[in-house]
Amino acid sequence: MNKDSLIIPIKKNQRISELDIIRGLAIFGIFMVNITVMNCDFLFRYDWELEQTGWLNEMCMIILDSLFLSKFFPIFSLLFGFGIALQMERMSTQNKLKYSFFIKRFTALFIFGLLHIILLWSGDILHLYALIGFSLLIFHKASAKLMLWFAITLFIFPFYGNITESILEILNFDNMSYLNQFNRAELIQLKNEGSFQ
Repeated sequence: MNKDSLIIPIKKNQRISELDIIRGLAIFGIFMVNITVMNCDFLFRYDWELEQTGWLNEMCMIILDSLFLSKFFPIFSLLFGFGIALQMERMSTQNKLKYSFFIKRFTALFIFGLLHIILLWSGDILHLYALIGFSLLIFHKASAKLMLWFAITLFIFPFYGNITESILEILNFDNMSYLNQFNRAELIQLKNEGSFQ
């Protein structure tokens, strides 16, 4: 392999420490939000929330809702895109920008996320970051005007989940049909002894 084609890692003094600090805070915030999700299965989430009574639990939920919920995911996502943009810019200045490098990375991230879903936890988001990463490659050369219109579309039309649900209803697709045949104890046994979580 040609030595010039290798991607040279940045040195420690070239890192942007502020970004690392913000990234660490974002991961901490995501962890705080996910504590409540990791505490029980998604299937029994509503039942678990009903069981959380008392002033201490209420105060904890108020703090989570006020300071953490829906605040750190956007920050982490922004940093993900910013990090990819910095890598692309650095590779471009060295005339070493190759999309194959990012395709390999996002593919590996996607596979890792799928394995995480199958073997450990169904709340994985790594596969989503991989898919978003592929979209970054598509928009890398897009004009500022196209990017602005795309961003506006995403912000003023946040109904993609509703559209997907409508399509699934038209197709009579019920993703819970298999699990509905089990009672709560059987589902817990399935989770503990199988790979579904």
